[in-house]
Amino acid sequence: VPLCGTCLSDLNPIEPPACHQCSRPLGADTEETPSRFDDYVICGDCRTRELEMEATVAGFEYRERMGQIIADWKFAGHEEWGAWLGKCLAEQVEGRVDPVRFDRIQSIPLHDQRLEERGFNQASQLADGLAEQWGIPRADDLRKIRQTPDQVDLSREERMENLRDAFSVPDSTDLSGEHVLVVDDIFTTGSTLRSAARELQAAGADAVTAVVLARAV
Repeated sequence: VPLCGTCLSDLNPIEPPACHQCSRPLGADTEETPSRFDDYVICGDCRTRELEMEATVAGFEYRERMGQIIADWKFAGHEEWGAWLGKCLAEQVEGRVDPVRFDRIQSIPLHDQRLEERGFNQASQLADGLAEQWGIPRADDLRKIRQTPDQVDLSREERMENLRDAFSVPDSTDLSGEHVLVVDDIFTTGSTLRSAARELQAAGADAVTAVVLARAV
């Protein structure tokens, strides 16, 4: 990626403390909350909703510089940036993710039509990079079976409705007892990851953890 040292320093990495569930950077809003994650800090928003994820870990804040990189990567044909971004993500979340806990690594899929238009799946590139760095078996069990409208201007509730029944896992896939790591590029409300996690759990996954490149703040 053609970035100078100054621009690289503008990427706003996320460092602890951050919410264990959504990776939102935390300031005064910290509380040891009784939950099924008794040892972790959960933000106020996540304390009010059902927790489908084991955890979510984000590498960077989704601000101007990282936003421009992701936009150029996805929409300006810079497929070759994927390997570099995957390496950056692996380095940034080192120490916050324990690779030995996971049985397989999945990416959030694109619908076939969107994949044909773009030419590559950015989340798949990140997952490939993390799998190589961490030695986790790579899998593509998750499918996007319904093309969904862009979610940019949707509320959290509208995003969840937009993604209802959008993902599936083949009936032949048995994830019984497995801990699955799911990878995506951007976390906004978490609707995409939660919808995917429910499908993986329906296929038998014991737990689902997410790693994302950037988290909207």
